[in-house]
Amino acid sequence: MAVIKENEIELNSVKYPIIGGVRPILSSRFAEKMVVGDYTKASNPNVDSWVIQDQRGGILAEEMDESRQANRAWWSTCNLGFLGHIVLPPLTTAVTPTAINLVSPTTTTDTATAWTDDAKSIDDDYATFAWTTTGVATTTWSEYLQFNITSTNIIAVMCKSDIYTAAVAPTLEIDVTDGTWHNVFTGTVGTAAATHPEVVSAQAIYTGVTAARVRLKNNDTVNAQGCRIYEFYFITATGGTLGTPVTFANYNSRLYYASGVNLFRLNAAGTAWLPVAVLPSAVTALVSSVGNNLYVFMGDSEKYWYMRTGEVFTETSSATALATYAIAWDSKLFKMDSAGSMSYSAAPNVIAASWTDDGDLADEGLADNDVQGLFIYRDAAGSPIIYAGTKLGLYAHSFGNDKWMATELAMPQHDTAGKGVVHWRENACVSAGLDVLAYQTGQAGTSIVSVGLDKDDGLPQLYGGEVVKFIKGYNEFFALVDSTYEGTTSYSSVMAYDGRGWQSWWTDGTVNEAMHTGIVSSVVAHRLWFTSGTAVSWIALQKNIRNPKKVSTFPYATSSVHITPWFDANWVGQKLALNLKVFCKDVTANETVLVQYRIDHATTAVATTWTTLGTIVAAGDGVETEYTFGSSLGTNFKAIQFKFTLVRRTTGTTPEYYSPDIQYAVLEYEKVIDPTWGWAFTINCNKPYAGKNPEQLLDALVTAAELETLTTFAYKGTTYYVRVKSVEGERLTGDGDRGTYNVTVLKPT
Repeated sequence: MAVIKENEIELNSVKYPIIGGVRPILSSRFAEKMVVGDYTKASNPNVDSWVIQDQRGGILAEEMDESRQANRAWWSTCNLGFLGHIVLPPLTTAVTPTAINLVSPTTTTDTATAWTDDAKSIDDDYATFAWTTTGVATTTWSEYLQFNITSTNIIAVMCKSDIYTAAVAPTLEIDVTDGTWHNVFTGTVGTAAATHPEVVSAQAIYTGVTAARVRLKNNDTVNAQGCRIYEFYFITATGGTLGTPVTFANYNSRLYYASGVNLFRLNAAGTAWLPVAVLPSAVTALVSSVGNNLYVFMGDSEKYWYMRTGEVFTETSSATALATYAIAWDSKLFKMDSAGSMSYSAAPNVIAASWTDDGDLADEGLADNDVQGLFIYRDAAGSPIIYAGTKLGLYAHSFGNDKWMATELAMPQHDTAGKGVVHWRENACVSAGLDVLAYQTGQAGTSIVSVGLDKDDGLPQLYGGEVVKFIKGYNEFFALVDSTYEGTTSYSSVMAYDGRGWQSWWTDGTVNEAMHTGIVSSVVAHRLWFTSGTAVSWIALQKNIRNPKKVSTFPYATSSVHITPWFDANWVGQKLALNLKVFCKDVTANETVLVQYRIDHATTAVATTWTTLGTIVAAGDGVETEYTFGSSLGTNFKAIQFKFTLVRRTTGTTPEYYSPDIQYAVLEYEKVIDPTWGWAFTINCNKPYAGKNPEQLLDALVTAAELETLTTFAYKGTTYYVRVKSVEGERLTGDGDRGTYNVTVLKPT
């Protein structure tokens, strides 16, 4: 029944007389904010603040846990490694080699052209030697036969000869530019009754030569009739197509790079790749050291080659020396075929090198092509050993026992597991897709911790892919993320992990480019080298001061973006964004910061659906730039996200040395509670009312106050569901319970 009388309310279905009126109360208010201790940027007592300043925790936090992720971003291509600085990433420079294809060998047929003895030969015995394609000359000589070649093309030396009764095999040598003779090929000692044709094929590649000297040296000092030449070739080359990028190698203070069948060396200025050799098959591995040689492996179907400092190759003669992977350890060269069978040699730099079998991963149940790579890490005793990253996890090698052993880091079949393997600081890090497992072993036991790019909320799909290579650095290690594994349109990237979190150092500008290999090298300059598609690029690394704002010649990229996590203040209700204050340094008319935001998960796209607050230019240098929301009325949000786009100049003097610097941003906001009302009134229990005496009215009031559920409250014809929050009053002494009582009731929502 509706309450229609004046000075009357109904509580828990009992009518009460009241003194005065009903007083409405807005109860949805927070307690006053208290600030204790030293003030910070979040200490404004009148509003709440979200401070964006320390982003060293890295990316991958899309949905922010405000209690522990204040130093995280969702996605950023900025340099985040330093407190109080969000700046452009380092500049990436492309130095892509030009492929070469050898044309068909040209046989030298000019009978008028002669070989002449070296004028500085030991016995000064001058001799000549001529040849044709049909006739076979049998002229003898004492020491050297020399031929001068004039060409502007790339040159490869080939010689086909018969070796007869030489006690020592003859040697073919070449001198292109340095005035030193380099061994290209040493023949096989013959017998009196048999001929041994020898062919040297594409074993020395040179570019831009104007006068090359080639000579055949008869090493037999006893029998001058030790060899006769059938044919001598030189090979020119044309431009070709680069093959799959394979690997880099530091060797003899030079940086080498293999792509398909082409092997290149970085020039002295670090600005171009010089062709070194065209191999018979695509390279699968480059290994330096072990006898001061560079070893080139070309898979299970080709013999390996080795090269000395003169960049002249020798092909092994052993048919058992086939391998896809190789690694140097303990002054030995270890090689492994694609089936997982490994062997080693202590002297691999001879033609007929001897190899000793030392373990087969097929014995552990691995199939062909399950191996992804080899690297060095310590065993439980702390001694370095060889490990294999495979599609089934990590395996440790027991040298001399012909055995591989499964480690605790085992996993189900995963096609890209083990592609990324690296010993970085105390861990062996192994990839599986975007996951990275940090494996640590030693006398204290073994631990495995997941630290990958799939942690937290993961990468935006636009930059999805799988890790195909880890590259050891000093303060971080790098991961090449190949977008072709994503299955949609996405961009490959170079990511860096520094022990705290991940940062993006570079993202490709072309969709779905495959990533392959990389290296950190101090040849020419301290750089990170990596490949994307067929492009070869480098990023400068700092050897001493690393903070880019402390290095006046730090080269920056032209632009970058920084996207914060979604921020909801750990409060499910509405918030009111009041203003955003951004403090920048080094902003100019050309170095700018675009500030944007979006609310309430309108989309998860990286590039679109942003609302622009403004662009910070020269006027914002060294001062707070304040943006208000909703024309100073505020903007309601449940969650909010910001995007900062940094841009620098691209023309003028050393434009790469300029970068805007976001030092902090502060969002000021209020938490908004949905309006909740209550009512206060004074009940008069001094006389009977509506059939109840004063004692009964009071008992009914006590019953309503002690209910564990909501109860009804009605006045002016409207009923509300409320809880009795307080009852205070004055009671007369003596017999009976009479008096007045102040009552407050609240509607929960």
